[in-house]
Amino acid sequence: MNLALLHIGIDDDSRGIYKPYKLFSATSLPQSRLKSLGKFLTGEIISSLGCEKIDLSEFLSDKLNMDLKEDFRTKLFRKARKTMGTWAALSRYLCVHYNTVDQWKRGITFPKLATLYKIADVAEIPKNDLYENIAYITPWRKPNVIPFIRWLEFDEEIAEWVGLLNGDGCIPSKLCKVGFSNKEPKLLWFFMHVLKSRFRIPEHLFVIALRVPTSLKSDLKTVEKLKLEWSKKLNFPKDRAKIYPKYTLGVAADLVVRSGALARILTNLKGKVKEIVGNGLPRLKRAYLRGCYAAEGSVIMRNRYVTFVSKNMDEVSFVSQLLTSLQIEHSLYPSGGECWQIRISNRQNLIKFHEKVGFGVNKQRQKRLKKILGSYKYLPPDARIARIFNEISDNEALTADQLAKRLSLSRKWTWNFLHRLVQQGLLSVNKRSKPYQYSKVSLHDDVVDRN
Repeated sequence: MNLALLHIGIDDDSRGIYKPYKLFSATSLPQSRLKSLGKFLTGEIISSLGCEKIDLSEFLSDKLNMDLKEDFRTKLFRKARKTMGTWAALSRYLCVHYNTVDQWKRGITFPKLATLYKIADVAEIPKNDLYENIAYITPWRKPNVIPFIRWLEFDEEIAEWVGLLNGDGCIPSKLCKVGFSNKEPKLLWFFMHVLKSRFRIPEHLFVIALRVPTSLKSDLKTVEKLKLEWSKKLNFPKDRAKIYPKYTLGVAADLVVRSGALARILTNLKGKVKEIVGNGLPRLKRAYLRGCYAAEGSVIMRNRYVTFVSKNMDEVSFVSQLLTSLQIEHSLYPSGGECWQIRISNRQNLIKFHEKVGFGVNKQRQKRLKKILGSYKYLPPDARIARIFNEISDNEALTADQLAKRLSLSRKWTWNFLHRLVQQGLLSVNKRSKPYQYSKVSLHDDVVDRN
């Protein structure tokens, strides 16, 4: 008999810290029982910790062409031929030419997934074995094949990457490629790194499209310099960088993955991803929000707030739902045209956002957020009121904007606070001036009011 001591990691919802937790100890179990129990508990705990594995075979399109592993492909077609009697009978059953079946059997061309289902039914091979032996997938052309990764572990890195994709990513309606546009090289590098390491996308499918002002089109030296500069930043071959003159003020980069198969899988995955993130643990929600704000977020230094802007109302409402679940207060505003804006203001909410979410790979916005938090000087309410009265007394009359800048306060909070003081009769407001000017109530005014 063996003594078993099993430790399981749990996630602290408040801080997102992984801690070991002793489930039970001194249990006398045979080694075989212990191993099976460990596998069961490991699977259950991993799924509860947000490390859920997604079976990508559920999101394959029937129109995709599949390249099977050589041994399995030979076995599959031999069994199908044995069942049907002859190759001609199999080709008639599949409604294709005899030579087409021969090319599939030899791996020269790839059959569609819908056709493979028919062949597997004839050969009496389960679909699970078929999925396990898919090597490559492609929508049409052989050079655009990508490896098929059946199991994708949905962790924080993938959650942040999906947030970036939903923010600045683009999948055309024709489902021919996947694009990501941003001016920050680190975001482009992270997006490409995840595709290479987690999805195993080959490097020859990546292209960097540099959008430059039309005035630089004829300047060959500058164009070559830009190609070299961006290829070094992204650790990318220079010949894979392309120049596209546009009517733009600066240089922006588009990372393009020429893979229709990847575009189809990511399109089908959208609903599943929102389900996992929305019902997952806080660390997955934080990672997803980091990606969204790194792509579509901004930091407004003047009025000291953080925004997220998008035209997709479903995405805006989903981000708002995640912020609410993390207890980060925010406001929703229309932002010109069809856009909507999520705004996070107030010192306490900004501190929560900085500690729980942040801007991830986008270090420039992270530094700007730190500057905003450093500009706040916390004062007790009594001291804050005293400073406001001192400022107004020294300057006779001030506007809400002037007070907010001098005392490092939020403009909205300052305006509401001054309005309450006016209602209580402690301050007077001159509404003839634009913007309104606030001044201290004089003794003469107080006597006139009483009379």
